Amino acid sequence: MRQLFAAVIFLFGVASAHAVETVKIPLFDEPKDVKQFVFMDGAGKEKTLADYKGKVVVLNVWASWCSPCRREMPLLDNLQAKLGSDKFQVLALSVDRGGKPKVDAFFEEFGIKSLPVLTDPSNNVAKSFFMFGLPATFFIDAEGRQIGSYIGEAEWDSPEFIGFFQNIIDKQG
Repeated sequence: MRQLFAAVIFLFGVASAHAVETVKIPLFDEPKDVKQFVFMDGAGKEKTLADYKGKVVVLNVWASWCSPCRREMPLLDNLQAKLGSDKFQVLALSVDRGGKPKVDAFFEEFGIKSLPVLTDPSNNVAKSFFMFGLPATFFIDAEGRQIGSYIGEAEWDSPEFIGFFQNIIDKQG
């Protein structure tokens, strides 16, 4: 009986590990227009997604009180460090009511170096995207259209995601 139990546990672990490796990234059949919304950069300047036109954008909506958000932020920072360029940008948009001071403290605590400080304490982003939880990540093509989304925590700096985003960058020209 113990051997059977051990075998079941082993197989469950193998299946779970395999599931992580074969994550499917949902993309839309057709890109969707994005309703523009205003957020703030670290200098207090108003920004919109139109400011990033020409780049593939990974827009991650997060909050410092969200445990999965806290775990994945260093991975998003790594993704930006690896792929960030004039063709690719990770935007980590905080919806914390504390605004920039809250994000600054979080970035310092977690050693975030490659991501810009972006805040949306009024949660304007929710008016543009269907969101039912955090973290919520939206994929925007170089034309500023939404091509997909991912709700929940992910291993953003994994080879699978890096390859996925590199493929999108390459297709955008």
